[in-house]
Amino acid sequence: MGVARQYCGQLGKTENCQVAVSLSLCTERGSFPLGCRVYLPREWPEDPARCVRVGVPPEVEFATKEGDCACAHRGGAGRRPPRPCVLADAA
Repeated sequence: MGVARQYCGQLGKTENCQVAVSLSLCTERGSFPLGCRVYLPREWPEDPARCVRVGVPPEVEFATKEGDCACAHRGGAGRRPPRPCVLADAA
């Protein structure tokens, strides 16, 4: 699910791959995952037959990676992240 030619931070280039979007709360003591999901590139939700074959619910719509991260947070913790908040990827 979600495989497409897209930028992969771990590889540092565009390849045919899956990308996971996650949100973690990090402190001096460590980190705690609040949510994680497979990122669906724009072409996936635009192809309902493909989504049905792999079990993507029909209500799933395209979201940017930042939007997916916000959704993961709302589903995981239900509260706004503490300030300051830093976003990063594998690169």
